[in-house]
Amino acid sequence: MEQLGLNSARTFIHGFRRDNLAIEVLELRPGERAARTRSLLADRSRRPAIVYAPSRKAADALADELSLDFPAAAYHAGLGARVRDDIQARFLGGALEVIVATIAFGMGVDKADVRTVIHLALPGSVESYYQEIGRAGRDGKPSRALLLHSYADRRTHEFFHERDYPEAGVLEQIFRALGEEKIPREALQATLKLDPDTFDKALEKLWVHGGAEVSPDEEIRRGVPGWKAPYLAQRERRVEQLLQMARFAEGHGCRMLHMVHHFGDREDPGTPCGRCDVCAPAACAAASFRPVRPAESTMLRTLLGALRQADGQGTGRLCKLCVGETPPDRKKFDALLGALVRGGLLRLSADAFEKDGKTIHFTRAFLTLAARSETDLSGLTLPDESAAPEQPRKRKAGPKGSRARGRKARGSPRSRPPSDHPASGLLVDALKAWRLQEARRRRIPAFRILTDKVLTVLAQERPRSEEELLGIRGIGPKIAQTYGAKLIALCGPRSDLLPEHRGTT
Repeated sequence: MEQLGLNSARTFIHGFRRDNLAIEVLELRPGERAARTRSLLADRSRRPAIVYAPSRKAADALADELSLDFPAAAYHAGLGARVRDDIQARFLGGALEVIVATIAFGMGVDKADVRTVIHLALPGSVESYYQEIGRAGRDGKPSRALLLHSYADRRTHEFFHERDYPEAGVLEQIFRALGEEKIPREALQATLKLDPDTFDKALEKLWVHGGAEVSPDEEIRRGVPGWKAPYLAQRERRVEQLLQMARFAEGHGCRMLHMVHHFGDREDPGTPCGRCDVCAPAACAAASFRPVRPAESTMLRTLLGALRQADGQGTGRLCKLCVGETPPDRKKFDALLGALVRGGLLRLSADAFEKDGKTIHFTRAFLTLAARSETDLSGLTLPDESAAPEQPRKRKAGPKGSRARGRKARGSPRSRPPSDHPASGLLVDALKAWRLQEARRRRIPAFRILTDKVLTVLAQERPRSEEELLGIRGIGPKIAQTYGAKLIALCGPRSDLLPEHRGTT
């Protein structure tokens, strides 16, 4: 609205609730998620399904396992365009019942009868998660979204965030080293003695936010001084998105209502969905619950008693009062909160305060009308962590399993072992010359096309097909589609590039 100058426009924010979608969240160690997924999808009524995996390797492994029981295939950016198109067409046509995909799958996919969407790890944002689970139940029939997560997922996201968004001090170091005169990128990196990967990421971000001017030849000079504020804002926004997703996964209120509130739906009635794992725990597909034990009942009564004395306390303070302050204590306390919410005795509300210029989010707990007097707690339940899914019986590898393995061998770059020979210096030079020519044509820095690291791997692996090209880290479908034919041609056994092939045809 601001960019379009719509100063007096009326806004309508509505329509985020999905009445036929039951959201279920289950904390589970990474090593246990494949078995839980296989057990869940063994029920024919839960297919067709989309399973979102955190990596290509995880997608391939789970698809191979699932294909022993029903038609399944992996879909990710490491597969050639023809293979991806074939897999998507078979899924849309019903020949495949399960797609195990990375986030490369989904845009433009309109299959009305997807019954289940499973996430094998915590997504990076609530927006991404909402979009991906929205591919279930477009025909209006009951469908389910299952999120399997643990704290380890957050650490993975944090690792990639630290890699992709260096500390502002690193960008500041590069900015201070620049002046009005242009300096070659290699000379600047040598002067600063920064790790090459860190330097490349920091320089790219500095260029994006205007702090550096980089020519196609990668000669650099100082840009505008106002780069820091927008960079920090973007960096902090990425962190906040992850925290919002973690709060959703670790929350205890109605899952759909959480989504509605997150997107600021102004017309929603604000009622619980009646379908998710919080509203209807007995109907869960993957999670199981057990009755509370006597010691847990004592802690629950302590918690309720504290709120009867002062309602609306922060859950952090209540945790210290009831169980303690260590991480295991917090996990135990969160389970108690969940039991009270599911039992209709507690309502949780998000709150925040400002400290040292930062917004600190926390949760307040409020008693419901039913909990304001002494209450029978015998009907409350807690997650049963000892419950293991029934393992589907493994069949011997027959024709179906053979077909699955054949698809992987034909379609996946993993079928080609990595090369152990050194990269040809002449080929690296040729690739850099091509990159420079393309950068000048597009008037962008050369590193925005492909980094030196990727060019070196290309010269080492010498891909002979699109599938092998996509198996190289840093090469995605867009790069393969735009430059694939040229890169494969450059990496081929050319006598003018590779001395070892001179005299051959």
